Amino acid sequence: MKQGSNQAIRFYVMETLKHWYRGEDHNKKVPTLVVGAFGVIAGACSVYGNTPIDVVKTRLQVRNLQCFCIYC
Repeated sequence: MKQGSNQAIRFYVMETLKHWYRGEDHNKKVPTLVVGAFGVIAGACSVYGNTPIDVVKTRLQVRNLQCFCIYC
C-alpha cells in the first residue's frame, strides 16, 4: 500500500509539473535540470503524502513486537 501510493504521488506530481512547464506545446523539451527539480518536488510530496501511512505501519509493527516479546 505504501509503495503504490508513493509511486502514484510521484508520478502524478512529476507529470503535472512537466505538463505545466510545457504549456500548450506538448512537443516542448523539458531541460534535464528542470526535470531534476521537478523530481525533488515530487519526492517531497510523496514523503508528506505517505507520512500518515508510515505512522500507522510503524505503530502496528511496534505493537506486534511488544506482543511477541510478552510471549517470549
